[in-house]
Amino acid sequence: MKSFGLKALNSLILASSLTVGAANADNFVNTYFYDLDDAFISNVDIALKESAKHNNVILNINDAKNDAAKQKEAILSHDNSDPKIVNLVNVNDASDVVAAAKKHNARVVFVNRQPDDFVIKSYDKAWYVGSDAAASGKMQADLISRVLKEHPTFDKNKDGVINTILIKGQKEHKDTILRSSNVISELDARKVKINLIDEFYADFDKKKAVQQFSAALDRHPIHEVELVICNNDAMALGVIEVLNDNGFNVGKNNISLIDYQVGNKFVNYIPVFGIDAIPEAVDAISEDKMEGTILNDYTRLAEAALVIATDKDVSRQALTSKLKLKVSQDGVVDVPYKMLSRVHE
Repeated sequence: MKSFGLKALNSLILASSLTVGAANADNFVNTYFYDLDDAFISNVDIALKESAKHNNVILNINDAKNDAAKQKEAILSHDNSDPKIVNLVNVNDASDVVAAAKKHNARVVFVNRQPDDFVIKSYDKAWYVGSDAAASGKMQADLISRVLKEHPTFDKNKDGVINTILIKGQKEHKDTILRSSNVISELDARKVKINLIDEFYADFDKKKAVQQFSAALDRHPIHEVELVICNNDAMALGVIEVLNDNGFNVGKNNISLIDYQVGNKFVNYIPVFGIDAIPEAVDAISEDKMEGTILNDYTRLAEAALVIATDKDVSRQALTSKLKLKVSQDGVVDVPYKMLSRVHE
């Protein structure tokens, strides 16, 4: 697993869009997002719009505002042969979405939230584009173990055990389960000793993370917390907001010159890790407020979804060649994660 720095990330995100084969102004794609207030999904939306503009594709974008019934009604009301890109509120609605698409021989591309395998397999014009949540948990553990090895002072009381708070996404969400279980099991496999002093759900939401982490600091004195692991960057940024309010993780532009000169660069600092590499988190890393994240490549995800929705040739061979991504026989397209940390500049 290869890590990379901020410059590499910028070049990756700013890479030119894939060209959709035989695209024209008649290409019309209905797009359904679970919630555009979600930081990661809003970046998928931006990347999708940019790719659509580049390829002369018209998007009809629907925001469900995290309302499953509203989203399902919108999808089923667009009862036509136009291709659909779908980011589900409730993955259990995938079967109904596929059934509606089948009626008109329409393509449907699920993104980010993965339906059960049998749903994708049930229809030859159904795909899923996303990343392996288990892999992100393992990669996050790898990054954490590297950082702790390079910075033994993060073990403040030098007892060989890292007091850790784990902040999870939505309860019963597949990404929450796999990211949480894998980061903990992989840290154990790497002989990183952690003491999980607290864990709770914050629904992938920054505001909820602020509330929940503030409550956690009422239970645990801040100087006893040595590591915070978050299932996504939005929650990590909420944690950093609370830490800033307590004089922690204030960044290289806000610590005293004396501290900086004597090498005490991370005085009152707790390493915080997230997943997604949204721009705000990348900025926080560059400012020494956040320790690291895992790039969930929203640009490649959006581009791949648009190609599948609109290209003439969507055979496995053609998609593999064009997308430069792993495309399974069952219509699953894997967008790999990458590590990002201030340590690996």
